[in-house]
Amino acid sequence: MLRERRYVLILDEVMECVSKYNALSDHDIKVLLKSGYVSPCENTSNLIWSEIDDDKYIGKFGAVRHLCLNRKLDLYGGKVLLETFPIEFLNCFSEVYILTYLFKGSAMSSYLKAHGLTYEMLTIQDNKIKPWSEFCDESSRKRDLRGLITIYEGPMNKIGTKIGQSCPLSSTWYDTQATQKTSAIASLKASTGHYFKKVADTRAIDNAWTVFKPQVKRLKGDGYSKGWIPVNCRATNQYIDKRSLAYLCNVFHNPTIVQYFKQRGIAFNQDLYALSEMLQWIWRSQIRRCDPIHLFIPSERMRGLLYLWLNTRSTPELIRQLS
Repeated sequence: MLRERRYVLILDEVMECVSKYNALSDHDIKVLLKSGYVSPCENTSNLIWSEIDDDKYIGKFGAVRHLCLNRKLDLYGGKVLLETFPIEFLNCFSEVYILTYLFKGSAMSSYLKAHGLTYEMLTIQDNKIKPWSEFCDESSRKRDLRGLITIYEGPMNKIGTKIGQSCPLSSTWYDTQATQKTSAIASLKASTGHYFKKVADTRAIDNAWTVFKPQVKRLKGDGYSKGWIPVNCRATNQYIDKRSLAYLCNVFHNPTIVQYFKQRGIAFNQDLYALSEMLQWIWRSQIRRCDPIHLFIPSERMRGLLYLWLNTRSTPELIRQLS
């Protein structure tokens, strides 16, 4: 029916096209494969459901069956299940528009390339859609933003300084710290509270912060705990009155998904992805209406990416520097 209507699809923000499917244990996956209920497609990595019995399957793996029938499960590395968006759905439309920023840093960009689809970058100038490459000079806009964004520089950033092979404030770093008797998380919590109360000097209602969801209970503190915003938050004006922000993450895409793309010949730019995610989060605040904000970004890597973006004339130039 969609193909017949030839609709135009407009997406407000990118989709999460590939994610790990964690509803089954490794043992369950082995059982499904050995039983013959599922098998990898010869031409793709999609899992195919086989109706072994005459009647439709009703049981524990009903959700898996539903995903397989809709071509939404891939088998990666012979043992990891990935839930993927069926590319056939996008092909039902005459045109697809995706309204976002830094699309080249998104997993959806890699997903389209992995399926052999091309896209054209466009922008809006004088209320008209025009080629992005001809109108991508952001220097004047960023000059204004540099006057509106105050980034903390001081000793409390030391916790996010990279030493050797460490990746401070990444999700793996937090998991490791949570198992140690003397945890740096307590120090980071104290620094965050001090930042809001003494440096930014703002009310709790004005404060926003983020950290990976499993760490929220460990990091929340007086004066800011109710201002937590998920790290992947985008496309909402709900937090537009927030003016003091603490970004306590060092973002990397899931390594399994990065390897999934790499296996298909698609290089994934982790820095561009991290910058895109951070900018989306920061732009939930009052900066989106051109009001000043204060930022605490203790991660050396994430703070450096923001400075680079603020001082780079255009996105093509940014991509060249991050490649």
